[in-house]
Parts: sequence; structure tokens; C-alpha cells
Amino acid sequence: MKNEKDSIAKLKRKWIKKNFFKVFLTAIVVLVIYFIAMAFKNIFIVIINIVLSFIAFFYFRNKMAAYIEKNLYE
Repeated sequence: MKNEKDSIAKLKRKWIKKNFFKVFLTAIVVLVIYFIAMAFKNIFIVIINIVLSFIAFFYFRNKMAAYIEKNLYE
């Protein structure tokens, strides 16, 4: 059981290293859109940005889980 948890943690770190730039770039885009929307005081764009940031989070989380599952149980 402990060995499996160690393997999962190692695979998470490996996935993050491989996809750090994509996640970082997505976070920067979300922040830029947020600050632009706040500058124009447009709450509609802020709400859309919040929804898009949740979608991006779940997308990357799902990709990481799929990567771990694929590599852990091969």
C-alpha cells in the first residue's frame, strides 16, 4: 500500500514537471483576463473567467489522473 502511494506521488511530480509550462501559461492567461475584466469593471467577463478557470483546473486534474492510472497499472 505504501509503495503504491509512493508511486502515485512520484508520477504526480513527473506529470507536473512535464506539463508545468501548460499549467503556468493557463494560469497566466486566466489572471490576465481577470485583471482586464476588473479594469473595465465587467462582471460578466469575470464570471466567465471563473467558470473557465474551473474547467481548466478539472481538465488538468483529469489529465494527471489519467496519466497516473495509465502508468501505474501497466
